[in-house]
Amino acid sequence: MKESETQYPFGDLTHFTLSKDFIRQLEEGFCRENQLVLLGDISPADHDPIALGMLDPSDDRSASYVERKVSRKIRRVQLNAFELDNALAFGFGDDIDIDKSTMILDIGQSRYNLSSTNTIEFTRNQSVAKMVNDTFSEAVKRHASDIHIEVYANDVDVRFRIDGVLHQIATPFSKANIKQVCSHIKILAELDIIEKRRAQDGRICSIYTDETGNVRQIDMRLSVVPGPHGNDVVLRLLDENRINISLDKLGLNDTTFGMFNEIITSPGGLIIVAGPTASGKTTTLYSAIRQLNNDSNKILTVEDPIEYEIPKVNQKQVSSYMSFADYSRAFMRQNPDILMIGEVRDQETANIAMRAAQMGHLVFTTLHSMDVRSALDRLHVLCNDRSLIASSLIGILSQRLVRRICADCAEIYEPDPKILQKLSLEPSDISTVHGKGCSKCHGIGYKGQIGVFELLVFDDQLRREVWQGHSLDLKTVSNFYPMFDDSLQKVRDGITTLDEVLRTIPLPA
Repeated sequence: MKESETQYPFGDLTHFTLSKDFIRQLEEGFCRENQLVLLGDISPADHDPIALGMLDPSDDRSASYVERKVSRKIRRVQLNAFELDNALAFGFGDDIDIDKSTMILDIGQSRYNLSSTNTIEFTRNQSVAKMVNDTFSEAVKRHASDIHIEVYANDVDVRFRIDGVLHQIATPFSKANIKQVCSHIKILAELDIIEKRRAQDGRICSIYTDETGNVRQIDMRLSVVPGPHGNDVVLRLLDENRINISLDKLGLNDTTFGMFNEIITSPGGLIIVAGPTASGKTTTLYSAIRQLNNDSNKILTVEDPIEYEIPKVNQKQVSSYMSFADYSRAFMRQNPDILMIGEVRDQETANIAMRAAQMGHLVFTTLHSMDVRSALDRLHVLCNDRSLIASSLIGILSQRLVRRICADCAEIYEPDPKILQKLSLEPSDISTVHGKGCSKCHGIGYKGQIGVFELLVFDDQLRREVWQGHSLDLKTVSNFYPMFDDSLQKVRDGITTLDEVLRTIPLPA
């Protein structure tokens, strides 16, 4: 691994016990000149490497000097300037004047420019605008879906959600500059920086230039929530590259893909895509809509919010004036062929969606539920007219997202026997491949995601069962492939791991 690709652990002072005597094993002038400090405590009986907090962990010369000075191996830990100053102030007993220079608020253009060439730096006196730009650029480079900026009493955490899992990231954001950082982000989203007491929502429009010079739009949906120590900020990154996926690339097996592809070309009926938050429902709906989008179809959607714009599709945004139900009702007078109702949240919307399906419209919607069975149960709660459900419903697709094994560091391993026992599996039943972690996946071992699915297609027999109020025995339904079985097949194919299955997929009863 190249030195420039080395990933140094992120450290904040809440993770260490500081010792004045230990810090003073190095000269104060040397520590300040080279921007480093000894962390933790030292015991003659402890031969593990000691922690060295550094503003620049790639400084091999200083690190080698410290190893010789303390006669111990060291592990380098990334600190930001605020944390380093606090540790030095504690160790050498003086007060540090933290830089509080005025932030730069003028972005100078209508869209925020991000670039793959920007890297997060820890140099002193850099502008707030640069710190924010570098952090956002790094999030896009790492294919993060969300950025979480969390303010605590004594420190600031920044975490990226990558492939569904949060990872802490080292940044120069600190208690010394976080107010300026939050104000700068608010200004980018055209929010009121004076408002300190209420939650605020906004959107930042940005242009990202990758390493090959290609330019694409990335919008960021912003949520700011005030707290006792400052504002917590969460940004959802809406990258058009992440949503523009064709149906055959989602991860549907051949049988499920064939059945789903058939029902989405039905002349009418209700299709539900079910799953929890961040399970890929919107991606699946958009993929289906793109496939059906042509000059002969009029497609209307109502969403909250509109995450991505699809050319030649009439997309509407829920507001305080128009709800899902209001738009769905109004759509009936717009002569549509296909409707997409972003989510069925109440009885009125559920009834409108099913009646629209009965009238010959093809209707797509989503439900927050665990699986196909719970989606059907939820629909019964929203609508007590079993005949309406039976006559309108043509399919329920339930899904989750699992992380893909990184192809650059995949290796053979021995799975945990306890996991095999829990799943009633033998080693011969699965692939024994996982990712060991490399520079391409930033040491995670996974890179990218793929869907796992189960699909229930309604025929006359199933409709009679629903109409008569019978409980469906899915084990007897032909062509029904449970989500758990689909996930195990992806393990056998070396796509994902058993750990991901346990983390993500509900186990069969």
